[in-house]
Amino acid sequence: MIKRTPVVSEQPVAFEEDYAALKELGESINEQTTLLNTKLQLFESRLTALNLGMAVHTEISTADDKATGRRAYLWYRKTGDGWGLTIRVRTIADSVEKEYPIAECNRSARRLAALHLHELVGDLLLAARAENDKLLEAVSKATTVTDWLPPTDDEPPF
Repeated sequence: MIKRTPVVSEQPVAFEEDYAALKELGESINEQTTLLNTKLQLFESRLTALNLGMAVHTEISTADDKATGRRAYLWYRKTGDGWGLTIRVRTIADSVEKEYPIAECNRSARRLAALHLHELVGDLLLAARAENDKLLEAVSKATTVTDWLPPTDDEPPF
């Protein structure tokens, strides 16, 4: 952070310029934050619409987090409110975990999460492929067993 030591005679001019620049940046930050929130909500709703029913996570810890013994993870999982994005923070020293819905996280956490959405989708894709393979195997084995059994009179046709 740059500290400015204004000269008394320049202070009013510098203040006006600094304030105008700060106002402009504030407007831009708020605009971009709104857009980021919209994109995260859209991402979350589109994942939920897929109805995959599986939880995945990816680490989003920064170097500062790791240096202080904290780990942060972006999750897509079922919560009390249904499926959604959460950020789980774990403090290694005391093994305390806290989890927050993405909409309740601060801007820097949401920004960090957005940078890792592609990784989360990749992890979800791997998990979905593995689940699909397991289901194919289970259906095949169940079909083999049920094909051996004689049908009942009240059995619906398949």
